[in-house]
Amino acid sequence: MITIKGMGGIEITSDYGHVYLTFIDTIAVISDMYINEASRRKGHGSLLVIECLSIARQLRCSRVMLHVDLDNIPAKKLYEQYGFKKTVVEDHMEVILNGKDQEEAPPSSV
Repeated sequence: MITIKGMGGIEITSDYGHVYLTFIDTIAVISDMYINEASRRKGHGSLLVIECLSIARQLRCSRVMLHVDLDNIPAKKLYEQYGFKKTVVEDHMEVILNGKDQEEAPPSSV
């Protein structure tokens, strides 16, 4: 099932998992892909990736990006099967809004 989310995002759900597809200009971003433990290693992740790529092509996106944890070898292998390659994002910055790193953040001036 495909559900249109606010802010230009799409949620693709099934009995075995879900994935979110959001858009920044002409770039599609795959995020929060999750496959239920009992459904892993059975091709369900491939089906979700294929659906995301199909939607991105239909919307004429110029590229599809995603983030995967370095130690998530099965997911990295899955994405590589569909042409994803490791890239270096030099301007990547982030702030942690919850968790241990929050304590180290400077106090808010608001």
